Amino acid sequence: ALPLALGVWLGWLAWLYLASLVIHCLRAVGWMRPWPDARAQSLLIGILTNLFALELCRAGSWLRAVGVVYLTLTLLNLLAAAALAMWPRHGTAAA
Repeated sequence: ALPLALGVWLGWLAWLYLASLVIHCLRAVGWMRPWPDARAQSLLIGILTNLFALELCRAGSWLRAVGVVYLTLTLLNLLAAAALAMWPRHGTAAA
């Protein structure tokens, strides 16, 4: 169990380092400049986890259900965030 935990930790550490390099390169060309590091890394981690879920959806076993459920919940979360962004806030005048 310890070698697995160490491998997972090293894998995420390498991913975060590569993500910081990608963010640095994107900022050099003018993208993601106003974003803080934590938000930019969260975006890249979200992309990675969704890619993992897509790979699970392509699997031929029970893991397909895990990927489908994850992607469905992610989609519902994004739809809820969009609805809240369009919903008028309490105490403010409607534009």
